[in-house]
Amino acid sequence: MLTRNPAKNIDEVIARLTDIIDISRQESSRQGYFAALYRKVTINVKQGILNGRFEDGARMERLDVNFASRYAAVLAKAPRRQGAKAGYYYLSSRRLRIIFSKAGL
Repeated sequence: MLTRNPAKNIDEVIARLTDIIDISRQESSRQGYFAALYRKVTINVKQGILNGRFEDGARMERLDVNFASRYAAVLAKAPRRQGAKAGYYYLSSRRLRIIFSKAGL
């Protein structure tokens, strides 16, 4: 399910994060740690949307999908087989700060 096309909905995000986790396990890569945490959060966001926990569920889904697309783009540029260190370097970069600032966080 890993693809260069951005996810279109929260279910695709969950599926892609699951793929990242599975690949990371196969390669003994620690890059799957963030994906595992993010997947857990995304599943909770989905449940919150379904249960009406958010004032604007559609906006929350867009936020999650947009962040996932940016995360996937950054992860695709991260050097392979360098474990979590490479992922954290790219995730702590200016791009992540921009993502959060655009989200109002």
